[in-house]
Amino acid sequence: MQESPWDEMSGVSEDDLPNVSTYTSTSKNKEEVETLENAVKRMVSEVSQELRLVHSGKYDEKRAIKTAALALKTQIDLAEFLSDVEGTAKGAKNEVKAVEAEVYFDHRSSSEKKITEGALQQVVAKDKRTTLAEAKAVEAEKIAKKWGIVFGTMKEAHIFFRTLGKNDWSV
Repeated sequence: MQESPWDEMSGVSEDDLPNVSTYTSTSKNKEEVETLENAVKRMVSEVSQELRLVHSGKYDEKRAIKTAALALKTQIDLAEFLSDVEGTAKGAKNEVKAVEAEVYFDHRSSSEKKITEGALQQVVAKDKRTTLAEAKAVEAEKIAKKWGIVFGTMKEAHIFFRTLGKNDWSV
């Protein structure tokens, strides 16, 4: 089986999202805990695989209806996951502001010479702590944007499979 294009998409580790929900699923009498991110990735991969099957040949109505339901379920779970990811992105933006303030006051209080406000702003902008916080914020925003696009794709997949299920088309 081919890997889904979404497998490496999120780039978010469980440590980055401490409040992410988990699912409990049973598999052959063994209980496994699956993170919401992994559940969403798995469902997106399954929908992607179904799209490949449609592309490769015939696809029956009953299967299309089930896949439409899977795409809708994916959207529901993805909405919750996307909320967590967007919260992380907003938190990262707030962290940038906090780091900038800390660096500003560190340099303002440690400077023996009177430094102009413009020069101080440049020092804050170039400080490694600030640039690191900004890089993390940009990455978090990128991740949120990607998952937003996946959400839209799952919406389109739901409509596609629902339409396919309503018609007796041999694709």
